[in-house]
Amino acid sequence: MKFFNIIFLHLMLVVCSFRCDNKAYVTSLGEHKIVDVEIPVRNFEGIQEAKFSTLKIRVLDTSVDSVKSIFEELSLLEGVDELPIYCTSCYNGRNIAGTNTLSKHAYGAAIDVNYYMNPHADIINNKMTPDMRGMAIDDIAEDLLECTTTIPSDKMELFVQKYIMQEKESDDAFVNRLVHRPGMTNEFHAKIFKKYGFNRWGGYWRQPMDFMHFEISSRALINNIIASDQETAQKLWNEHIEKCREELKAQNEKEQKLLEYRIKSLGI
Repeated sequence: MKFFNIIFLHLMLVVCSFRCDNKAYVTSLGEHKIVDVEIPVRNFEGIQEAKFSTLKIRVLDTSVDSVKSIFEELSLLEGVDELPIYCTSCYNGRNIAGTNTLSKHAYGAAIDVNYYMNPHADIINNKMTPDMRGMAIDDIAEDLLECTTTIPSDKMELFVQKYIMQEKESDDAFVNRLVHRPGMTNEFHAKIFKKYGFNRWGGYWRQPMDFMHFEISSRALINNIIASDQETAQKLWNEHIEKCREELKAQNEKEQKLLEYRIKSLGI
C-alpha cells in the first residue's frame, strides 16, 4: 500500500506538458514540502564591508535545520578552506538538462553554490581579445545582478574582474588558481554537506564534473519523505543523516590510516 501511495503522490506532484518535439517539460510541481530558509554566508573580500551576509533559498522542509547548519559551518571557515558565497540555490521545478527526468532540484533536494566560480562554468580563456573580455564581463555582471543579493551593483564589475576574469599567466599558474580559487568548493566542503545529509557531490563526477552541486543521493528516500506525514518524514531524514555520518566516519578513518602509512613509508 505504501508503494502505491508513493506512486500516486508522485503523479499528483508532477504535471507535465508536451511540446511539438515530443519532449516532456515540467510545468507544475507541488510545493507543500518546500519552504524558505535564511542562511548565513561569508562575503568576498573587498566586495562588502560587512564580513557576513544572508541569502534565502527554498529547500525540502525536513532538511531545514540541516541546511542552516551546513551554511553556518561554511560561513565560519577560515584559511585555505574559507568559502565566500555570492549565490546559492536549491528548489527549481525543472528536469535534468537534456532529459525528461526530474532534477533533484525539483524536490528541493539539491543545492548549488557559486555558479561562476566552479569549473563546470569556467569561461576563462587567455586568448580573449579585449573586446571579447569586455563583453564577457558585461554578460556575467548582468547575470549576477539577477541571482545575488550579496554583491552591491556598484561592486559588480570589481567582483567579475577580481574573482572571475583573472588573467592567465601560465599553465601552472592557471591550474593553481583554479585549485585555490576563492568561492570554489572542494572535498572538505563536500564532507560538511554530507554530514548533514547532502551526501553526493558533483565534484566527484567524471562527466559532467559539477563542483557547485550537492544533492541527496537516494531518489527513493526523497519520494518516501514527500509521501510521508511530517513525523515519519523527519524520522526518515534523521536516519539518513545518521547513515551519512557513519559513512563519513569510515571515510575519515580510511584516509587517516592511508596518511599514517605514507608517513611511515617515508620514515618521518
